[in-house]
Amino acid sequence: FFIIFSFPSTATGAGDFFAAGFLYGLTCGYGLEKCANIGSVLSGNVIQVVGTNLPKQQWDEIKLNINTIISQ
Repeated sequence: FFIIFSFPSTATGAGDFFAAGFLYGLTCGYGLEKCANIGSVLSGNVIQVVGTNLPKQQWDEIKLNINTIISQ
């Protein structure tokens, strides 16, 4: 499992980001656990900011975390 600890600023977009990550994994042919972990990475990051705009540095970190999930 991939766990992100964060203190939520707002839950805006959390469900949408989870769904986007889950569906990305599903369309790539990954198993349900990997899909859920990818969704969790995205939703766990979006709740750390107000609104849904993530800075480029955070997107780079998200990509690294997703690549780690995929390679497991």
